[in-house]
Amino acid sequence: MKMTTIGQRIRLFRKNAGLSQSELAGRIGVTPQTVSKWECDVGLPDVVQIIPLAEVLDVSCDAILGADANMEKNIKAVFDAVDEKWKDGINDQSPDRTGLHRTYDYFVASRDLFRRYPMNFAVAMNGAKRGGWLLGHMRYDFPEIEGFDAKSVMRDVERMCRAIINYDDDIGEKTEAKSRLAIAYHTVGEFEKEEEEMNGLPEADRYHARYASTRFSGENEERVAAAKDGFAHVCGEFLFWLRAIADAYSAAAKRAEAIEASRNLISFCERFTDFCDVRELLYLKGIGYILIAQNEIRNGNYDAALDAIESMTEANVEYYEACRAAASGDSPAKTIYYDAVTSAAWWDHIEYIADFVKRQLVWVVSDFADKTGNPVVTSDRYKKCLEKVEKI
Repeated sequence: MKMTTIGQRIRLFRKNAGLSQSELAGRIGVTPQTVSKWECDVGLPDVVQIIPLAEVLDVSCDAILGADANMEKNIKAVFDAVDEKWKDGINDQSPDRTGLHRTYDYFVASRDLFRRYPMNFAVAMNGAKRGGWLLGHMRYDFPEIEGFDAKSVMRDVERMCRAIINYDDDIGEKTEAKSRLAIAYHTVGEFEKEEEEMNGLPEADRYHARYASTRFSGENEERVAAAKDGFAHVCGEFLFWLRAIADAYSAAAKRAEAIEASRNLISFCERFTDFCDVRELLYLKGIGYILIAQNEIRNGNYDAALDAIESMTEANVEYYEACRAAASGDSPAKTIYYDAVTSAAWWDHIEYIADFVKRQLVWVVSDFADKTGNPVVTSDRYKKCLEKVEKI
C-alpha cells in the first residue's frame, strides 16, 4: 500500500510507535486535535515541527515527507557495508559466535533502515527474519553482544511485522509476517499473543509456525508432536484432493481414470492410519469404493462392482463402529483433518451415522437399478450387504 499523503504517513508511523494521538501531541507540544487534523489531511505540520515529529516517531524527516528519491540506493549501500564487513565470515545461520554477531549486524542495519523507510516492506521482512533468529537462539549460551537487548529486538520485530501485516498488499507477505510474529512471541514466552497471531493464520501456515516455534523451545517431544500434526494436516489435504480427482473423473465419464484415482485414494487411506483419524480414513475408503462400484457398473463389470460394494460395506460398518466407540469414550479420537466433508457434529449423533451408512448402500446403485437392468441389485451378494448394514 502506498502512503500518498503526509497525514497517512504520520498516522502509520504513530501507530507503529505505539502512540495515541494525545500521546504524540503531548510529546511535540501540540493539541490532539492538531494531530487529528494532520492525519485527516485537513492541515500540515509546520516546518519547525517536522524534526521533533520525526524524532518522536523514530523515523526520518524524509520518511514523513515522502521525499527520499535515493531510497533504494541508500538501502543497498547499507547492506553492502555489512556484506563487506563479513565477506570472509561464515554462514550467518550458524549458531556460533561469528554467526550471531553477523546476524545482529544485519538486524541492526535492517532496523535502522526500517526506521528511515517504514513503508519498505522488503527491509521490514529482512529485519523481522534476522530479529526472529536472534530471539530464537537466546537459549544457547551465546557470548554477550554489545547493544543486544531481547526486549528491544522483540519490539522492533513486532513493529516490522505489523507494518507488513497492516499495510502490505501482498497476501503471502502478510501471512509470512504473521507467522514470524507468532514464532517470536512463542520464543519470548508471550503465549497469549502467539495464540492470537496463530488463529489469524491459514491452517497450513499455522502448522508450519507451530513447528518452527518448537525448534527454538528446546522441547523435543513438543517438536515431534508438532511435526506429526503438520504431517497429518498434509495427509488430510492430500486425501481431499485425491477424492476430488476421482470425483472429477467420474463426473467427466472417464471411468478408467476414476477407478484408478479411487484405488489410489483407498491405498493412501490405508497408509495414513498412524496420522489421521480412523473415522476419516474409513469414510474416505467408503467413498472410494462407491466411485469404483458406480464406474464398474457403467462398464458392465458387475462382479467387480459387487467386489467394491462389499468392500464399501465393510468400510462403512467399521466407520459406524469407530464413530460409536469415540462417542462413548471407548476410543481416543485424534485431531480431525477432514471435517470439510465429515463434521465432528455428525459423530455426536450415532443414529444419523447408522442411517447414513444404510443410505450409502442404496445410493450406490440408485442411478442404475431402473435404467440398465443390471443384476447387481438382485444378486445375493448385494442382499447380504443390505442385511449387514441393517444390523447396525
